[in-house]
Amino acid sequence: MSRSGRGLGGGLGGGLGARRRQRLVAWTGVSIVVLALLQSVALGHAATERFIPVVGEPLCDHAVALGADLTPDLDRDGLSDPCEIALAKQFAPAFVVSDRACNWDHAEGRLTGGYLFGAQPYEGGVRVAYLPAYVDDCGWQGPKCLLRLRGGCDPHRGDSEFIAIDVAWKADVAGWTPTRVFLSAHCFGSGDDCRWYDPSELTWIGTSPLIWVAEGKNANYASRASCDRGHWHFDTCDRNQKGVHFPIEGHAQNIGSSAQPFPWHRDDPACVSAFEVPWIPFRESECIWTDARFRGWGGDSQAGSTGYRRYLDEVAGWVGR
Repeated sequence: MSRSGRGLGGGLGGGLGARRRQRLVAWTGVSIVVLALLQSVALGHAATERFIPVVGEPLCDHAVALGADLTPDLDRDGLSDPCEIALAKQFAPAFVVSDRACNWDHAEGRLTGGYLFGAQPYEGGVRVAYLPAYVDDCGWQGPKCLLRLRGGCDPHRGDSEFIAIDVAWKADVAGWTPTRVFLSAHCFGSGDDCRWYDPSELTWIGTSPLIWVAEGKNANYASRASCDRGHWHFDTCDRNQKGVHFPIEGHAQNIGSSAQPFPWHRDDPACVSAFEVPWIPFRESECIWTDARFRGWGGDSQAGSTGYRRYLDEVAGWVGR
C-alpha cells in the first residue's frame, strides 16, 4: 500500500480534465432547501484552476509549518502543533445531516461522536484527517431490508467514518489550497463509494467541503444525489436538513502520530478516554492507533466496527511513520 492513499478506491476521480467549477455558498444557517438548490444547479463562479485559499497565518505559513523550527511538535510528526490545529479548523468539513437519525444529539446539535483529528506532512503539503468516531450506526430500516438476505440492517455500537483533505501551499497567493479529499462510505467492502475525490467534485463552503452524511449509516457523500444512490440505493439523505461543522476545540482531539500517539493524554499514549473528549457522555477509551475495533466508546462488550488503525494505514499512510 502506497502512502498516497491511492490503494483504496483508486486515484482521483477520472475524466475530470482541467476544468474545475468552484461552488461557494454562505454557511449562515440558510435552509437546506436553498443549499440543495444551489448545489443542484451548480450556482457559483466561473471555472477556475484553484479554490479560495486559506490566508497565510503567522502560526501556519509554509515555512513555519514544515520548516526547521517546529517548536512545539509534541507528536514528533514534522508538523508544528499550532499549524495542525489551525489547518484542522480552516478545512473542517461542513456536514449535511438528518436530525431524525437515532444518533442525533439534540443538546450538542450534531451526530453523537468523539470528533478527533490529525495532521501530518504529505508530499510537500499536509494531510488533515477527521475522525467523527460516531457512537452509533443506526442501521437501515424499511422494506429495503427484505432484499438483504444476508442481514446487515441491524444497528450496532460504534461507526468509524473517516475524512481526509490534502492541502498544498500556494506561494503566489500565500495560502493553503485543497488538492483532493477522501470520503469514507462503507469502506473495505464491496462498492466504489469509498474513495478520493478531486476538489471540483465537491461543493465548498469557503474552505470547508460540504459533505452529505447518510441518515443512520453515517456514510459520506459529495452530494445528495450520490448519497441516495449510495450502497445500491440503501443509503439516503432525503431527510437531511441540518448543517453542522466538524467541531475543532483543541489539542485534546488530536490523535498525534504513530511515533507519539495522543501526546496530550499521558495516561495511556495509545488511547483516548471518552471523558477527555468534550462531548462524549461516557468513560470508556478508544485505542485509535492499535488493531482494536472501534467500539463507539462503549467498551469491550460492544462488537464495534472497523478499527481506525486501518484507515490511518491504508488511507492516510501514517502507520509506521
